[in-house]
Amino acid sequence: MQELIYPQEIEVRYVIPALRNAFATEFKKKGLSQREIAGLLQVRESTISQYLSKKRGDNASFNPIIQKAIAQAVKRISTKEDLIRESQHILQMIRAKDTIICDLHKKHANLPADCALCSHHKGVARI
Repeated sequence: MQELIYPQEIEVRYVIPALRNAFATEFKKKGLSQREIAGLLQVRESTISQYLSKKRGDNASFNPIIQKAIAQAVKRISTKEDLIRESQHILQMIRAKDTIICDLHKKHANLPADCALCSHHKGVARI
């Protein structure tokens, strides 16, 4: 029997690393050094090196709406609090406007292609 993988685990294992990778790439485009990027993203410089060389966080890609939001978010990140706020905002957008979590969940949890568990109750609060 295969172990159950929750969508939240997909987010932690794949989506958040991909988001950090995207942030690092955008900061690099702005001319920041790996050391500066590491400080802003609160990770080691070696982690930034892995992101920029596509050795880490490169197993997921975002739709153009999310990519644009990420590019805008890096302009607002200068503190740890900014990073958390912008990351949370982007993750909420991903859950609402991207299929990446469902796509990765289907791939890694051996779910049927027509599975709609994640999106079935999208935007519906349950009590």
